[in-house]
Amino acid sequence: MMSSADAAEAPAPAARDAAASIPNTKGAVTNWHLGKGSVYGDNLGPGMVQWFTTVYDGSVHMKGLDADLKAKISKPGITDLESDSPYPGATQLGDNAGQGANSTVKFKGDNGATLQRAWVQCAAGKTALGGGYQRADEGVAAIKNLQIVSSSAMQIADGEEVYKPIAGDKAGSVKPNAWLVEGFNNGTTDLVVRPTVVCANIG
Repeated sequence: MMSSADAAEAPAPAARDAAASIPNTKGAVTNWHLGKGSVYGDNLGPGMVQWFTTVYDGSVHMKGLDADLKAKISKPGITDLESDSPYPGATQLGDNAGQGANSTVKFKGDNGATLQRAWVQCAAGKTALGGGYQRADEGVAAIKNLQIVSSSAMQIADGEEVYKPIAGDKAGSVKPNAWLVEGFNNGTTDLVVRPTVVCANIG
């Protein structure tokens, strides 16, 4: 039997050599194996935490995202962007399935006696994002008499200008579906004024 004196003189067990320990293989421990708060930064050595660099198809779902990210992903988008510039008095968008419509008369050469209009409408369901106008094929002597006084987004229904404000909008704002160009023909030659509209589906 070992005496109390011998026990006191017995050497303490050697400290475990960290360098000689056998590490887990790469990927053997994941967050699923760890309890909340069980590991702190002080416990981790350099290179012990690895980050995923690849997200596989089907591995992320909307219910797993936070509210801010969901809101960003769910914002309305713009699709089916297109632009049309018909020749009123010569071409009609409505003759083509799935297209919009346009005015049907030229700017009459009346020496500027009347304010005249040309418009182009988006295809059904689309919103006008912008627009303008172009001249057609008339020469300089005729086109120099064209005087445009307005070029703006508009609402058109059944070939007529309408006003349908957004429900609940106190400012009376609208969602335009067409582009309207107004002006004078200060000459005597009829002119084709080509209204241009840029349209798209929103949301």
